Amino acid sequence: MKKLLTNIVIVAALVITVDVLVGVVTKRLIHDLPDSSVLEADIVQAMENKKADILILGSSKAKHSFVPQIFTSDLHLSAYNAGCDGHDVVYASLVFDSFLQRCQPKIVVVGLWNSMLDGSWRNNSINNCKTLYNINESYTSWVDKHEDWTTRMKMQSNIYRFNSSLVWIGKSYNKGDQHSDGYSPLYEVPKEMSDVEFKGFKADDTEVNQLKHIIAQCNKKGIKIYIILAPDHEIDNAMRKWVADFCKKEGVWFHDYTYEKTIYPEITNFSDAGHLSDKGAQLFTKLFIANIQKGK
Repeated sequence: MKKLLTNIVIVAALVITVDVLVGVVTKRLIHDLPDSSVLEADIVQAMENKKADILILGSSKAKHSFVPQIFTSDLHLSAYNAGCDGHDVVYASLVFDSFLQRCQPKIVVVGLWNSMLDGSWRNNSINNCKTLYNINESYTSWVDKHEDWTTRMKMQSNIYRFNSSLVWIGKSYNKGDQHSDGYSPLYEVPKEMSDVEFKGFKADDTEVNQLKHIIAQCNKKGIKIYIILAPDHEIDNAMRKWVADFCKKEGVWFHDYTYEKTIYPEITNFSDAGHLSDKGAQLFTKLFIANIQKGK
């Protein structure tokens, strides 16, 4: 029995030592992470490092729709596109709160889509950010307040949080600094295009509350906020109506560009049904800037 207890203590000590070493090494690598186009690296940059006068929030639709360099050239303000593939309003809110700890943007642009609002992408926001637990205050606080005890317990382990990190960290260091300001251009265009219709939209209360939080913080701090639906061949009329009604009720600027005639339905302006090509993004960014300059 004594020998068994000794072995258990030795194994436990080894596990704890490895866990601590994994944490020290991985946190150092994350701290010095280059600005690559790897999804998890983009999350780290948005949550931990970037500062800008204009902050763009959203999913991949926003990421591929707004060109920060055009904001800078036309408005003479720095801009960062924090749109993230497959991530919801909870994630957007975490990025926003993290940004406020480093700087206060003058403008926040929120590009919405149905999966950002219906709760179906919630797990992405928790799982893909887990390397930032005990690193990023906003994310750590969210997990501690909103996730179940099993998730909170697992988050205490560096091995659990960083078990798949070395793959994407390695890719990030291999790609090196790209200084993209978050925008990811899409150059391929389809040979044909047709609209894809979505039905059954229902807003999730948690997502709605986080959207209200972003709006309230912008109003409190005097930050201009613009909520948009980008030009699209993915059509969700129930979601479009919900967002329009919500923004009217909240008294926040909103524009639905889904069928914007200067972009839609020209096929070369789209890379696929749900995302603009680089050509479309360039046109749309200039149009959006012109509209907000005119007060539209």
